[in-house]
Amino acid sequence: MDSHSRLFNALPNELHLLIAKEIGTDISSICALTSLSRRTYAVYNSFLYQCVNYLAVPTLALTPEARLPLSGPHPAAFVQHISLGYYSDTAKLLEQDPEQLNEKEKLMIRKGRIPPGGVDTFKNLGLAAMANIISYAPHTAIKGIEYECEEFSLADVLDKIEFPVLTSLNTVLISCPFPTATLRRMNLDLLFDLEGENDPPDSNTLAGLLRHAQQHCPNIKHLGLSIPEMRSGLSPEPIQQVLDDPAFVLLLLEELYFFDDRGDQDELLCQNFLHRHPNITPFEYIGALLQEDFASPVDDLILPNLVHTTAVIQDGLSLCMSSSRPIECLCLFMIASLFVDDWLEKMKEALGGMKTLHRLILDDQYDWSDSQYTLREFGDITSACPNLTHLECTLNIPTEHTTGIIGCLPELYETLARNLPALKHFKVVTDVPSELPLYMVRHHHLVHIGNATRNHQTLEMVEVQVFSIELDGTPVLKAEYYFAKDGQDVVLAKKEDRCEFGRSFMAL
Repeated sequence: MDSHSRLFNALPNELHLLIAKEIGTDISSICALTSLSRRTYAVYNSFLYQCVNYLAVPTLALTPEARLPLSGPHPAAFVQHISLGYYSDTAKLLEQDPEQLNEKEKLMIRKGRIPPGGVDTFKNLGLAAMANIISYAPHTAIKGIEYECEEFSLADVLDKIEFPVLTSLNTVLISCPFPTATLRRMNLDLLFDLEGENDPPDSNTLAGLLRHAQQHCPNIKHLGLSIPEMRSGLSPEPIQQVLDDPAFVLLLLEELYFFDDRGDQDELLCQNFLHRHPNITPFEYIGALLQEDFASPVDDLILPNLVHTTAVIQDGLSLCMSSSRPIECLCLFMIASLFVDDWLEKMKEALGGMKTLHRLILDDQYDWSDSQYTLREFGDITSACPNLTHLECTLNIPTEHTTGIIGCLPELYETLARNLPALKHFKVVTDVPSELPLYMVRHHHLVHIGNATRNHQTLEMVEVQVFSIELDGTPVLKAEYYFAKDGQDVVLAKKEDRCEFGRSFMAL
């Protein structure tokens, strides 16, 4: 050991811990430090196993006898987050001939996304590793578990693991086949998305899962309910009965995601459920219309504390039509088939009453083939909510417009500067003809943002996404541009220049 190594080795443990925290996820550096001396091994080894993937599983699965002559703490004692993943297609290649793997698959193995072994190896080592983690690690220190497998359900691999002892989990990801064979003997303590390529559970099973979750997961704060397609001859009525049951209450529920786009007469109604859960603040909803009439007010007792909401235009405006809800962020799916003759007047009325509204997203990703609103209507919408600080929209210019998107930019940015004096961040998605040079699009945005907002006091950022529409109607992203105000001037920026660039307004 040279003099520098000896000096480093002699540092107090407090400094070594600070160094390890600063290194963070640079595993190669931590590995190098563990090999410097017994002392640095004792300090830094624990950081190697705090956040692990499948590559660490063989070590975590070792018995005490197999670790000899090592006698220090078992590596499983340090685990705080574990990710188990198994992907069948590449696994079959591994079992047959590893030489058949392409470079991308080899890279995925090195990164731990694909296990270096076969089916039996995955099942045996995964179970042994989790058993050791449960045995050696402090249960309150384990914060996250991820399980992704195309072949086996969670119960098929980890059936003997007592998950209820893990009382401090804050991150759980489960992506696997639905456990039809083991459902009767599972102790379900987690809610998970029931969609996917595998056969979804029938409505009776899903209703039973909801009841079980209510009884055994009293601390549920977030509920995501995505209704699968019903098999032939089955009805969603058992789920509807749960939603309508006055006894079905999740006392701590604060956030609800509800998705039912089956589009038939059996769409589920959730008004009764919403009545019983007044503390929901974020609400994302695709389902049966909350009100039959366009933008008709929803009962004030439903979602009285709503702050963030995502919904189709009719439901979103219905929730806004009563100004009693403190909605700050609103995302509307602008689906043209739901528009009525007086949709614009209804929208202006609803938005005009929302004095708390600061972030608005007008999303028409469901239909790129139509221009959902004109620039003049866009002006009417923005004039109804002058307190906006964040605005995101899609600007589709009709093909018959002689100057296209380039000719509309002055009016777009002048409208923003005039109608939204508090605006800080603007995002716009545009489609342009494939033959239009992208440098022209970027240049004209830069020029017209600068001209229109020179005297605007609050604008800080503009993001532009540029798409072109293929012959089959598919939108293809061509470019993303970022602009920032620098005094009175506007300059071209990079995504990494501002942490806000690229982030959803719903997450701010």
